[in-house]
Amino acid sequence: MAFATTSHTHDLHSETVVVTATANTDNDSYDFQLRSSPIAMSLHAQGADFGSGTAAVQGSNDGTNFAALPTAVSLTANGIKSIALADLGYSWYRIDLSGATNPTVSITVHARF
Repeated sequence: MAFATTSHTHDLHSETVVVTATANTDNDSYDFQLRSSPIAMSLHAQGADFGSGTAAVQGSNDGTNFAALPTAVSLTANGIKSIALADLGYSWYRIDLSGATNPTVSITVHARF
């Protein structure tokens, strides 16, 4: 199985993307585009079993070539991390899960405009 989007909602001032990784998702990623540059964005993992893996956020301006954010953001266990203001100008973002064995993790990305 792979990352699945459980929801992608937005209103006038915010956008929320919830992605869930399930068993056998080792080295998978989920790409999403935001409608504009946010003023704040956070990454929250809950009910997580990362299977010894790491979920990292990457950015892209073309939706094809992704790279780690200049201020690296990653999670290896339940928690919440803010993405640095300087890293909020990309058009596309990716949640990249690597090094995992049979993970079960739900990751919520919340962007405020």
